[in-house]
Amino acid sequence: MEKKLIKRIDGPTPNGGEYAEISFTDREGKPCEEKDAYRFTINEYDKEGTVINSTYGFSNKK
Repeated sequence: MEKKLIKRIDGPTPNGGEYAEISFTDREGKPCEEKDAYRFTINEYDKEGTVINSTYGFSNKK
Protein backbone atom coordinates (compact mmCIF):
# COMPACT_ATOMS: atom_id res chain seq x y z
CA MET A 1 0.00 0.00 0.00
CA GLU A 2 1.29 3.44 -0.94
CA LYS A 3 1.82 5.89 1.93
CA LYS A 4 -0.16 9.10 1.69
CA LEU A 5 2.16 11.94 2.72
CA ILE A 6 0.06 14.82 1.35
CA LYS A 7 -3.67 15.31 1.82
CA ARG A 8 -5.48 17.38 -0.82
CA ILE A 9 -8.69 19.25 -0.05
CA ASP A 10 -10.66 20.53 -3.06
CA GLY A 11 -13.01 23.47 -2.89
CA PRO A 12 -12.79 27.04 -1.69
CA THR A 13 -10.16 27.70 0.98
CA PRO A 14 -10.36 30.29 3.78
CA ASN A 15 -8.09 32.65 1.82
CA GLY A 16 -9.90 32.34 -1.51
CA GLY A 17 -7.93 29.48 -3.02
CA GLU A 18 -9.17 26.68 -5.25
CA TYR A 19 -7.68 23.86 -3.17
CA ALA A 20 -5.31 23.14 -0.29
CA GLU A 21 -2.66 20.52 0.38
CA ILE A 22 -1.57 19.44 3.84
CA SER A 23 1.86 17.86 4.29
CA PHE A 24 2.93 16.09 7.45
CA THR A 25 6.26 15.58 9.20
CA ASP A 26 7.34 13.69 12.30
CA ARG A 27 9.30 15.08 15.26
CA GLU A 28 12.52 14.77 13.27
CA GLY A 29 11.14 16.74 10.32
CA LYS A 30 10.81 13.72 8.03
CA PRO A 31 7.72 13.35 5.82
CA CYS A 32 5.18 10.95 7.30
CA GLU A 33 1.54 9.92 7.17
CA GLU A 34 -1.12 12.01 8.93
CA LYS A 35 -1.53 9.46 11.74
CA ASP A 36 2.16 9.82 12.69
CA ALA A 37 2.42 13.60 12.24
CA TYR A 38 3.86 16.00 14.78
CA ARG A 39 3.99 19.04 12.47
CA PHE A 40 1.93 20.01 9.45
CA THR A 41 1.93 22.60 6.68
CA ILE A 42 -1.21 23.71 4.87
CA ASN A 43 -0.62 25.36 1.50
CA GLU A 44 -3.54 27.04 -0.26
CA TYR A 45 -3.36 27.36 -4.07
CA ASP A 46 -5.12 29.52 -6.63
CA LYS A 47 -6.51 28.09 -9.88
CA GLU A 48 -3.10 28.42 -11.58
CA GLY A 49 -1.42 26.35 -8.86
CA THR A 50 0.37 29.26 -7.18
CA VAL A 51 0.63 29.17 -3.39
CA ILE A 52 -1.42 32.04 -1.96
CA ASN A 53 -1.15 31.22 1.75
CA SER A 54 0.76 28.85 4.04
CA THR A 55 -0.13 27.84 7.57
CA TYR A 56 2.10 25.84 9.91
CA GLY A 57 1.19 24.02 13.06
CA PHE A 58 1.82 21.21 15.52
CA SER A 59 -0.24 18.17 16.39
CA ASN A 60 -1.51 17.77 19.92
CA LYS A 61 -0.21 14.18 19.94
CA LYS A 62 2.36 13.34 22.59
